[in-house]
Amino acid sequence: GGSATSAGSFTVSSTLGPTITGVSPSPIIPGQTLTIIGSNFVAGGNVDYNRVFINNRFAEVLTATAGKITALVPNVGSGPVSVQTPSGAATFNAPLAVAPSIPWNAATQCTPGPCVFTAQFSAGAVISAQTVTLPAPGSSVTSASLPAFSFTGVGPPPVALISFFAPAGQRVAISIPASLGQSAPPTPLGFSLLSPDGWNPLPESDLPFARATGFQTISAAVTVQLTGTQTIALYVPSANKCSPAAPCAIPGVAVTLHNVPPDVTATIAPSVGGTSVPIIFQGSGQSAVVSFQQAPPSDLVSVVTTPNLTPADPGLTNGACYLATITQPELTHQIDFQCGRGANAVDFSGQLATPAPGTYTLTVTPLNPIVTAAGVSTATLTLYSIASAFTPIPIVVGGPGQTLNMAVNGQAGLLTFNGAAGQKLTLTTQLQNDSIGQCAGVGVTYQSDVYTVTGVSAATQCSTTGGSQLFTLPVAGAYAITISPDFVPSHTPAVPALQALVSLAATPAAPALAQAVAEPTLVATPSQAIQFGGPAVDLVIAAPGSSASARFQGEAGQGAEVVAGADAAFGAACFFVKTLAPDGTPLLDERSCDGSYSSGIIKLTASGTYQVFVHSDGEATGRVWLHVGRP
Repeated sequence: GGSATSAGSFTVSSTLGPTITGVSPSPIIPGQTLTIIGSNFVAGGNVDYNRVFINNRFAEVLTATAGKITALVPNVGSGPVSVQTPSGAATFNAPLAVAPSIPWNAATQCTPGPCVFTAQFSAGAVISAQTVTLPAPGSSVTSASLPAFSFTGVGPPPVALISFFAPAGQRVAISIPASLGQSAPPTPLGFSLLSPDGWNPLPESDLPFARATGFQTISAAVTVQLTGTQTIALYVPSANKCSPAAPCAIPGVAVTLHNVPPDVTATIAPSVGGTSVPIIFQGSGQSAVVSFQQAPPSDLVSVVTTPNLTPADPGLTNGACYLATITQPELTHQIDFQCGRGANAVDFSGQLATPAPGTYTLTVTPLNPIVTAAGVSTATLTLYSIASAFTPIPIVVGGPGQTLNMAVNGQAGLLTFNGAAGQKLTLTTQLQNDSIGQCAGVGVTYQSDVYTVTGVSAATQCSTTGGSQLFTLPVAGAYAITISPDFVPSHTPAVPALQALVSLAATPAAPALAQAVAEPTLVATPSQAIQFGGPAVDLVIAAPGSSASARFQGEAGQGAEVVAGADAAFGAACFFVKTLAPDGTPLLDERSCDGSYSSGIIKLTASGTYQVFVHSDGEATGRVWLHVGRP
């Protein structure tokens, strides 16, 4: 044994690990200095003994004492703050809110005259930051309500943040509730999913508020790119031009985060009688991916989806909505299924072309979150093969009517006729052998496909009562009339093929008739200005046979969507929505019979003032809200 004494003094450092009691400021912007308060940090000139991480990304330490560290915030998303020293590590008990950079339009020079808008990309002003836990696959979790906010286009745009941890490869979707009983939907929510390093893996998306009571809207499924804390940023969409005179308003709503399971996959062989495959959706945001083979001469198909709803499906009792696409290496065809027509409604694609042999993929995605008690929603997908297109039948103006026998499931009927420029015609359509009282779309097109004749394009005749449409031919030449059932009848020996009796006559020249139902209802009406991407406006159809209109400024090549919703009085009947280009050329003239309308994506053809007209299919009066923005 023995002992020894050192020749000089020495210091024994503490072995206690670091602790963090506070971080500030929060929220913070990348590039700013973060202050971390705590204890047991390593003091002195060598800051490398203190390693700081924000959302698992390294942050450069600027200064360090035993109780305080300052660090430079890197380009990172919201997440935990941690400090590592030789004696241990500590993580702060609340995530740091990092304000993301978002696109927006700055409004300047607003007085006098209209504002000048300048596109910006800068950090938003965080108005809310919260954290949720990613639920189990097929399940969802709802955030606390976000604060309502508005934006005038002046200063940093407000942004709300919702953070959650997820591994790479995880699929998520978000949804927001119905339109909260409002007469018109508020400004849509723009949102981005930010990865742990602050990068947005997908372009900005808009999440519109539901257009009908009882529905929710859900985003497309998004795949997480990097493991770590992900951030959902919610803000006014960049397409909106908000100003002090026309601020954009976002209501206070809760946001639901969905853990999206892998897509359902299946194969199917289309047949003339229809081949069906059951689909079981295990969670919101999930799609069904169904593949099938096509070979000549079977170059046409039709698709039917039938939601199997029960009283346990409270979120879908107003009818299910689907978005579907058919793709092949050289083809992408979007199918806009009808929706909102009641529980267990059958959605039918109509006749679709598959021009090349090979493998096709049909993707079907519900547009409503699945909110069943069991967390499961089922549907049946049926694919019909149409061996050949309908053989055109000639019809003569003023001649006898023609009967179209659509004996093949899903087949569209076709008639052809010749007309003169400016000729006014009346088309009468009546369905026969319609055992289930459904409808058929009726369209008239110039056969060079240059023109779609307004007044009948996409018009719908329902049940056996039929109906008449008046229209004017824009040019002389050959035209086609298509009769497209929006359902697939069951052809059996007891139920003969669907028939449509069609007649075409010259419209009498009586001025009273022309003024009552034709184009004069769409001219000389007071037009209300509507801001592209701004709040919806209310239009009033005060007198039977009259119309209401709105105008908006658009740019050539811009994508736009026209959305309308009617009150109970006006929506009880069908109504038309007609969109005119700056030169007066009709872009769309469509008919809706369920109280709501969406044009889908329109590519604007020129820069200038566009007009949207709304008028009843009969003599209904009432109110319609109208919104124009980016889809």
